[in-house]
Amino acid sequence: MSKITLTLRNMATGEVRSTQSEDSGDYLSPAAPTGRYVIAAEATGFKRVVRGLITLDVNQNARVDLTLQLGSVNEVVQVTGDAPRSIHATFSLGLLWMRRVQELPLNGRNVYDLMQLTPGTVNVNTSLTGSNDANNLNVNGNRIRENNFFLDGAFNNSLFRNGGNMAPNPDAVEEFHLITSNFDAEYGRLPGSVMNVVTKSGTNGFHGTLFDFLRNDSLNARNFFLGAATPLKRNQFGGTLGGPVVKNRTFFFLSYQGLRLRTSSSENGIIVPTAAMRQGDFSALAPSKWPIDPRTGKAFANGMIPSSRLDPVATQILNKLVPLPNNAAGTYTDLESAPVNNDQGIARIDHQITNSNKISGTLFIDRTNGTLPFGGISNIANYGLTATNYKQENVVVNDTWSIAPTLLNEARFSYTRNLYATTTPIRTSWPDFGSQVTLGATPISANLRNVVFGPMCTRWKMRRTKTGKY
Repeated sequence: MSKITLTLRNMATGEVRSTQSEDSGDYLSPAAPTGRYVIAAEATGFKRVVRGLITLDVNQNARVDLTLQLGSVNEVVQVTGDAPRSIHATFSLGLLWMRRVQELPLNGRNVYDLMQLTPGTVNVNTSLTGSNDANNLNVNGNRIRENNFFLDGAFNNSLFRNGGNMAPNPDAVEEFHLITSNFDAEYGRLPGSVMNVVTKSGTNGFHGTLFDFLRNDSLNARNFFLGAATPLKRNQFGGTLGGPVVKNRTFFFLSYQGLRLRTSSSENGIIVPTAAMRQGDFSALAPSKWPIDPRTGKAFANGMIPSSRLDPVATQILNKLVPLPNNAAGTYTDLESAPVNNDQGIARIDHQITNSNKISGTLFIDRTNGTLPFGGISNIANYGLTATNYKQENVVVNDTWSIAPTLLNEARFSYTRNLYATTTPIRTSWPDFGSQVTLGATPISANLRNVVFGPMCTRWKMRRTKTGKY
């Protein structure tokens, strides 16, 4: 029997892939993008067979058997409907199309939250706006730092604590797949699971969306220790746009999402020194709680520390940085603003160089800044106030070239960068408290940068990692 020529056409983009069968009739079209396809087969002396609407999912193989009948090639046998298929060699769970995702009540619009729907997955902790803890989970008993995160097939783990970096918003994601066991060696590195997020691409038609999700405190219950419900105004808004640059060949896709969160953080029942205690008077306490004189090892008489024994610098620190009790219980309660701003954007371009060679590129950027009123080394707002900043960039370039029916070259370049910065607006030095020590007035700050550079290919493995701190 002569070889059979097979053609795969992507119904959304019009892209065409061609291949030939072996003498036995077996055929293979590797590394085809996800989507819906029409397959046509033809050979000399046989009728042309067309089978439509084959759905191909991420990380899955579809087997489609075609039967050719004797006749003229000008005669066509049309098979409609979703063709029978056999999924094999994946041993995985957790495939979810974004159409289903968008129909679910996804609080925070983080697609990683849906991982908890997969059996064997527990303790799913996700970041809504980016953080150095990132996104993590336990899969089949593995530790939270042992999961592989991918964006369009490229490494997307944070090297700070090895959690998952942020993923694009649901409107920019075509589908994602959580592989929980027996995954291929190509993923390597970590044994827990593989989380692969695939972004949307443009099609031959222009399509776009606009969205705005609002949450507020209108129906929220109040904290038991507060007089009213915690203020909350949360807006997640944005849109997408995709379409052709050159029909059937080049496509683009753009997406933006913004988050504006206006809420407050509270602290209740913090024990702080009273005005009398700041003067050395602890007589209001039970005798068993009176301060101990380090010179004698016994409690100060009547719970009173002589004024001559009080350090003036310590007194200044208490008076300037630690507030007085502000409630009947003699403790400190506070409610402070904790705003968060987040912006993320994604741009993707796909180009069909030839019927057997396709290149695609993805740029993903995420920016977050916020204020934690009680996030520092103290639970006191005017001392623990910190400003946080998070930056993430992902660049992914994929080139898939089917050199021959039995020879495939897939090359991938990826670049991932994270920046975490935490600062406090406190601007003080020891002389401000009356001390003779003359140290600098540098604010408490910590900046951490992680950079990953990793080109990888299917037939050989190359990965170079560069990290730096300042």
